[in-house]
Amino acid sequence: MRLDKFLADMGVGSRSDLKKAIRKSLVTVNGVVEKDPGAQVSAEDRICFDGAEIRYAEQQYYMLHKPAGVLSASEDRRQTTVVDLIRDAASTDASAANASADASAANASAADHHAAGGHDDGSIVRSTEDARVRKDLFPVGRLDKDTEGLLIITNDGPLAHQLLVPKHHIDKTYYAIVTGTITEDDQRAFTRGIRYDEKLTALPATLRVLSTGKTVADLRRALGFTATSERLLRTRLAGPAFVGAEEPADITDDTLVSEVEITIQEGKFHQIKKMVKALPGGKEILYLRRITMGALRLDPALAPGEFRKLSEDEIKILKDATN
Repeated sequence: MRLDKFLADMGVGSRSDLKKAIRKSLVTVNGVVEKDPGAQVSAEDRICFDGAEIRYAEQQYYMLHKPAGVLSASEDRRQTTVVDLIRDAASTDASAANASADASAANASAADHHAAGGHDDGSIVRSTEDARVRKDLFPVGRLDKDTEGLLIITNDGPLAHQLLVPKHHIDKTYYAIVTGTITEDDQRAFTRGIRYDEKLTALPATLRVLSTGKTVADLRRALGFTATSERLLRTRLAGPAFVGAEEPADITDDTLVSEVEITIQEGKFHQIKKMVKALPGGKEILYLRRITMGALRLDPALAPGEFRKLSEDEIKILKDATN
């Protein structure tokens, strides 16, 4: 592929900016300065940009613990997206790596490099390949802005399509806090397939009760928010689909809630919130976090906003789920 495309794919910069940088001798290929943006290179070549090695990754896979308040999108002019979280972190990591490398170089030049066995040219390789992310990443599916949890970020379009196509029946499980007490009738309604508006009936789903009879105050410390916080209010379903849903929530420390796990195979807009809202008793979702997608489970070591690369075994789990 072209040298400028190689670098652009790995998020180093735009094609136009990279062409200028290449002509200014900022890029080397296998240790030799290359000034032709159209020079043909491959993933086996050693490409360095401004001293930092850039390794090519045709496909990348990340597990993100999506935080509340972030859009499930690749880009947005006004709001932070899930891909922004990865790109911003990668940019910070790369800057830190370069700063550390510059400090090391300064220290090395100040020391007696002959006594230390240093090289006469004092050069170092600033390797930031682990921080580089592709420019074409996107989320596999979406979570509502106020929903947290497992989200796969990749540039593997065919796999994403296979994971989302309904015929593969990929289970997606969510942990939720719901107002009121979930009954056996509620669970049976989910199993049958609940009709949640005039046009749509959900496919059969699973509603499993983890606990009931607790209050918001009981769960406050574990979930890190208070009963009166904006986070509780904004998580509620709002809009014209349900009369009164846009009214302020009547939630206090003493509000009784249930902890549940909900497993669905669809992913329609606000689906779980609408399904719970359709249950008798005016029940509502107060908190929602996706914990599994197929056999892949959210890494408990990841705090909201944190991410990591998927292992080869985890990538295989996702691919096997579509076979």
